[in-house]
Amino acid sequence: MRQSAWVVAIPSAWVFAAVALHACVAGPLDPPGPPGSDAAAMKTLNQVEPRNYISALPYQITNAGSYYLTGDLLGRSNENGVIISCDGVELDLNGFTLIGVTGALNGVVFAQGTTEVYKYSTIRNGGVCDWPQCGIAGEDAHDGKLIDLRVYNNGYPDGYAGVSVWENWTVSGCQSFYNAGVGLKTEALATVRDSSFRGNGASGLIVGWGSTVERCQSFWNGTNGITTRYGYCTVRDCTSIRNTSNGVYAAQNSLIQNNLCGENTACGIEAESGCRIECNHATGNMKGIRVDPSAVECLVIWNSVRSNLPQAQDYDLPEAGHYGMILSNASLGAAFWDSNPSANFQLTTP
Repeated sequence: MRQSAWVVAIPSAWVFAAVALHACVAGPLDPPGPPGSDAAAMKTLNQVEPRNYISALPYQITNAGSYYLTGDLLGRSNENGVIISCDGVELDLNGFTLIGVTGALNGVVFAQGTTEVYKYSTIRNGGVCDWPQCGIAGEDAHDGKLIDLRVYNNGYPDGYAGVSVWENWTVSGCQSFYNAGVGLKTEALATVRDSSFRGNGASGLIVGWGSTVERCQSFWNGTNGITTRYGYCTVRDCTSIRNTSNGVYAAQNSLIQNNLCGENTACGIEAESGCRIECNHATGNMKGIRVDPSAVECLVIWNSVRSNLPQAQDYDLPEAGHYGMILSNASLGAAFWDSNPSANFQLTTP
């Protein structure tokens, strides 16, 4: 059986309207050109790379925005490298290094000699080395970030810091080493995480009031590995080894928790009044854990020490402090237990 074919007649005016509508919405029939042609590549520089490039030093930044290096850049005598004179700068070293020369000043500096306080800047991803003053200097800079930086061999011959900034900075994933002065110095409310400080002429790291230091390493520095100032700081999960003075110096009312401090010339941990020192391990220092003789109201619990010299100074705690019973495995045996849940332990060869 054969199917019937139906033919519908469409008015010519309808056909014309449909074609006209398609022509309106389909866009131009001719493309701008094949990929790579001049017609297809007609973009402004800001469209291709919406940032400002830095190809020579010195370089002055006076407008907020994003800036990046195009290669390793060499400084000039009597000049700073990059000078930041505004808020809101994102400086990406782009994996390259700012390199100082004899007689130069700072690698990166927030403009000096003004009454301005510069805020909200980030410096990231590269190196700053060989500047006779600071690698990064921001004594009047607040609320910034330092991320994934290598800052080294700065401050010679006059003992400047690798990094010196003011308050409320966040530092993450940075290395500061072999600088003449402090590796990194901040003031109040800093947060320093996952960073390392080694071989600096003064303290590896100094932080001020209300700061937090977490998961950092500080080795072979000229004074303390980690120094807190003005109090109310937290230092936890850090390693501080073979520093010329203390592994950790704790200002008053600080929390020092879960740190490993070994082979420091003075104390593994030294603390002022009102500190809580818990769950740390101090080994091979001149003294293990010491609370200043004039300090009061410290709490020292759940710590362990071994092989500090002399052994009698594993714990040096004043009468005005509060601390858990000090137990020695030499008298209790290798598998010891005590009913005092806040005991500190002294590990020796029985």
